[in-house]
Amino acid sequence: MISLSICVPTFNRSKYLNRLLESLAKQKDIENIETDLEIVIVDDDSNDQTSNIIEKWKMCNKFIINYFSKSTKEDHMLCIKLSLMQKVLLINYG
Repeated sequence: MISLSICVPTFNRSKYLNRLLESLAKQKDIENIETDLEIVIVDDDSNDQTSNIIEKWKMCNKFIINYFSKSTKEDHMLCIKLSLMQKVLLINYG
């Protein structure tokens, strides 16, 4: 079994976030691959619909949300610290 944390730092990327999460959900369902998957989102206090999208997906996966503005480097480090799995994948998108 693969234990994987997918870390997604975000700021005002609601236009792309839903599609990214849909794609990640499909990856979890690939045949013949057993995956223990968590998704960690660090949100830099977005002022668009990002928080609504996160709330929608919150029931399906583990989400950790940070509402403090930080630099991208700090967001990545926080994602890694909060992840619980053996392997970490950082995703930058948008």
